Amino acid sequence: MPKILDWRKTEDPRDVIHTAVQALAEGHLVAFPNDGHYIVAASGLRGQAISKLKPLTVSNHTHPGPHAFLMMRSIHEVQDYCPKLSEVAIRIGQRCWPGPVDLVLEDMPGENLIRSLPNETRELILGTDNLFGVSCPRHEAVQQVARLTAGPLIIAPVFRAIPSIPKIAERGSQSPKADHENFELATETSHIPEEVAFVVDSGLIERQGPSTLVRVQGNRCEVLREGLMTIENLSASTSFTILLVCTGNTCRSPMAEVMLRSKLNIRVASQGSILDAASASVDIHSKSQAASNKISAPAPENQNDYFTFRVISAGVSAQPGGPASDGAMLAMQERGLNLQDHQSRTISQGLLERSDLILTMTSNHRQAILSRWPQVIAKTFCLAPTGVDVSDPYGGPVEAYRKCAVRIDQFLDAWINQLNTDLFPTWIKI
Repeated sequence: MPKILDWRKTEDPRDVIHTAVQALAEGHLVAFPNDGHYIVAASGLRGQAISKLKPLTVSNHTHPGPHAFLMMRSIHEVQDYCPKLSEVAIRIGQRCWPGPVDLVLEDMPGENLIRSLPNETRELILGTDNLFGVSCPRHEAVQQVARLTAGPLIIAPVFRAIPSIPKIAERGSQSPKADHENFELATETSHIPEEVAFVVDSGLIERQGPSTLVRVQGNRCEVLREGLMTIENLSASTSFTILLVCTGNTCRSPMAEVMLRSKLNIRVASQGSILDAASASVDIHSKSQAASNKISAPAPENQNDYFTFRVISAGVSAQPGGPASDGAMLAMQERGLNLQDHQSRTISQGLLERSDLILTMTSNHRQAILSRWPQVIAKTFCLAPTGVDVSDPYGGPVEAYRKCAVRIDQFLDAWINQLNTDLFPTWIKI
């Protein structure tokens, strides 16, 4: 029987960590709590540990994808094993890890750390399809253990066999026996198999279920198994996000927002059906008009396809919740666009870090952002390619707003022409 390491009651959590690290180094298996279920870990450098782990993964034959995963501490560590990791895969890892999202990647030819793993480990994680899985569990115990363990950890979900109801025996036959062809995820320490040496007990796993399994090839994201994180949440949180910034977020940046969204809808519609993830939770299947700009976005031909990008705006000195100015609404209405539902927002660190491209109306706006958040310098630019400021029409006549919109429109076209839509994830649910 596995020995219990009680994470909640230990006086010093380091004792639990050191016990687990030592056990793994000696070739034992250790189980940890994870989002939704328990996982079992083995040292990727210990052949005897992999031999113990392999039979436990065989019982996972009813579930798609890899049965054992390389544990990663961050998405950047994945690049050591997959040097040509796509920008979309990196974005998923940055925004969803640690958490219940596992990625399936292709083992590409060339030098990478997979080649340096023992044969037993490579055979277990690669199988015959040349694909491998990576996972980043959330629990603090396994995160700390991974940091202190030499080489990678190989992890797998823990399943327990559930006896099926035996069939009624025919006359003259032997008494029927229950088989063990059904399996469910282990959610209690009592479910952990005896092959495991230690199990870290962190209490009740309240939200139970499998991780979401996503195969990523370039910008194509194929959901092999939908689990604790839904495809709607994934597509919303990993969409390519463009942030437009001005001062009060009532004139220039709101106009730029709806114009850019309209242009992107038109451009990407020629490459395949796509919808703007304009809200945190968007109904990708809807055939209604795209949110907030009244431009029709065609519905996907395959109703299981999800295509996402996001365009938002904010101000460096905005009062949250304010409407767009009357002049901006009228100028956009003349273009068939709608600002009636706009609510101003101010920039924040979280908003900036979740954005993939930040375009400011003036050089002063850019400087105001970088003076507080210099870490976003690589993705923050002036809207005008030459750095020319877009003048504020606030308080002026409608004609000033029209001229401002024309100027913004021209600058947006320059960005549209150089924007790589391969950065927009394409979500496919099988």
